[in-house]
Amino acid sequence: MGVKNIFVVEGDEFFAEAFIEKMKRMGDFEIHYFNTVERALGEVTKIRPEIISMDHILHGVKGVEAIPLLKEIHESAEIVIVSNQILPEVLGQALDSGASKYFVKDLLLTNATKDFIEEMQNKASKNEGFWSNFLKFFHKKTE
Repeated sequence: MGVKNIFVVEGDEFFAEAFIEKMKRMGDFEIHYFNTVERALGEVTKIRPEIISMDHILHGVKGVEAIPLLKEIHESAEIVIVSNQILPEVLGQALDSGASKYFVKDLLLTNATKDFIEEMQNKASKNEGFWSNFLKFFHKKTE
């Protein structure tokens, strides 16, 4: 199956354009841009993206606040928080709420995003990923 649709929920239009342009070179998938969580929520049931890349600082509902809302509507979506800031409390809240990754907007973002998309492509084809292997290992250790 692989990745077919990606949502980019980003309040900074300049960053969004550059980020989307770089992602387009990484694979053959549709990228849908929204500048607010509310707009993305309106489309998530129709398009069913495999990946949702979302800024934390947005007008209206903040990125981390939106994770449970998005997961309730589309549980299997991989949600990635992309932020200018490294805030341990936001990182913890994002991961506790169901985010798969937390990236910082910097020069490494492109490589990290490329690796993550490739991981999701491989996960879909193998139905295995880092977390499932980790959980299997952890489960064996606790038995």
